[in-house]
Amino acid sequence: MPRRRRHDRASLVMMMIFSTQALGKKSDDADALINLITCSAHMGKDDKEINRYQQLLYGAHPNHPYVVNMKAKEAEFDRLAAEYLEKEGLEEDAEGNLVKVGN
Repeated sequence: MPRRRRHDRASLVMMMIFSTQALGKKSDDADALINLITCSAHMGKDDKEINRYQQLLYGAHPNHPYVVNMKAKEAEFDRLAAEYLEKEGLEEDAEGNLVKVGN
């Protein structure tokens, strides 16, 4: 593994350790949760783990600027996805697969 990648990965691991320790002292620390979300995503962690941190953050800090910004981005994505599906004449079936409307 190239030296820079090892250094980057080590930095992410250290950030996760410090963030986890911060959560041990205060289980809903917004900055620690944001760091864990970001580091976990960069390290390719399981979506369940990332979603758990995200739900903790959203529940404990609904008015935090990060949460407000992420919720706005999620709403915009949902709006654009719905607009695209309508434009293309698609909808989701019961299993979540995209199908042409009228089929």
